[in-house]
Parts: sequence; structure tokens; C-alpha cells
Amino acid sequence: MPTRFRQGQRVNGQRWVLEVAERAGGKALVFEGSEALVQGIIDPARPLEAQLGYLRAAVAATCAVDAPARMLVLGLGVGALPRMLEALYPDAVLHTVELEPAVVEVAREHFGLQPGPRLQVHVADAADWVPRDPRAYDALFIDCYGPDDMAEAVSRAAFFDAAIERLTPGGVLVANILAGRPRATAALDALAERLVRPWCIPARDGSNRVVLGRPDVALDLGVMTARARALDATGRLPYRLGAELLCALPLAAARVLLPG
Repeated sequence: MPTRFRQGQRVNGQRWVLEVAERAGGKALVFEGSEALVQGIIDPARPLEAQLGYLRAAVAATCAVDAPARMLVLGLGVGALPRMLEALYPDAVLHTVELEPAVVEVAREHFGLQPGPRLQVHVADAADWVPRDPRAYDALFIDCYGPDDMAEAVSRAAFFDAAIERLTPGGVLVANILAGRPRATAALDALAERLVRPWCIPARDGSNRVVLGRPDVALDLGVMTARARALDATGRLPYRLGAELLCALPLAAARVLLPG
């Protein structure tokens, strides 16, 4: 039987509860709602394996920056993305913002999340946190989802403007967009308008699209691929970042070839 936790606050106008259940690939966290989107999966025996394909693409997006020192992840889920970033960049500091305290509790108790000086978890609304955060980040990840869709507050154009303001010079903005959801088009439009020739890495196992770019100059995929090869040679992760970058498409082309 799944483990049920206390009811959380209203998300997308619905009451939801957290469930931990066995799924293909390991232990999963589900926000119970109209469609019960899986928020994350971890195999306890292989916690860095990235059971959801979009996570590999999101980590590969960090190759846009040479040795990121500080990163921000908006949306915790099971904590898979921060843990992979922590393993890949042993000298970096990560901050994660999560709206619901119960998610942090479950990530610790059931998915092995271990916050500390290098992995700091903040319980807050990302839409409020980002404009007030005094720090700047080499990579900023937007991955805020409720039961059905991206959180409404973080899909607004003003939020993307605030996120871009938090980037260091040369920093990269990365967003997980779930194609076919009501707010996906507006989020993609906002990213296309604010980033210079952004890239899209489609997940191989679903409808997630990882969009990445800088607001000042276009990213050089060749430079990113060279960095990915160097990181792959360290063996810190059990998958190859270079293979993820092979799937990258210009966002404009991806929106035509991969509608949804």
C-alpha cells in the first residue's frame, strides 16, 4: 500500500496528498490529483541513475557553464536533480526551493535527501523567493509542478524576468516544460522571447522538454559538448551527458518538429 501523508495546501485549485509508491524504476513520489503526475522516481540501490529522462537533459544543460559554483533548483520533488548536481560538481553549492514542507519531509525520509552546507533546502514559494533572493546563480532550474501542470505563478512572464535577474554573467536558465499542458505554450513563448536562440533537449521517455539558454548570447553547442565529454570522463554520474546533448534542437525547430 502507498504511504499517505497529510494533505497539502491547494495547488492548481485542488486538494492533493502525497503518495510514495513502487513504480517501474524504483520508489516514486506522486501528487494525487486529477492526473497524478509522478514527481520523481529513485532506485535506492542506484540513486544517481536518473529514472526520469528529463533529469539527464537538465543536468546536461549545466555544460553551458564552465564549472558552475552556485546553482538554484526551483521544485524539489524527490531531490534527484540536486543530488545529481551535487555529485557532478563537488565544489558547487546548491540551493533548492520547495513550496510544500511535506515534500521536503518525504524526500528526507523516503528518498535519501541529506541537506547540508552544500545542498541547502528552503521552504518557500518560488514566485516570492526568486525576486527577493540576493544571490546570483551560474545555473537556475525551473521545475515547479503540481498535480496537473506547471504552477501558475511561475509560468508568468514576470517570473521569467525575475529568474533571469538572478543569473550571473554567463549563467544559464533551464526550464522543464511538460508539453501539452495548458501553461506550456505561454512558458515556451516567454522563454523564446527572453533567451537568445535557446536550445531544447526533449526527454527520450516522455513529453518533457528541457529548454536552456542565456539572455545575452546564444549558447555554443560545440563548447557544451566538449565540456560534457570532460565531465563524462570523471565517471561521477552513471550516464553520459554528451549523449543527451546529441538530442538538442533549437527551440524554434523543436516547437515545429515536436508539437504538443
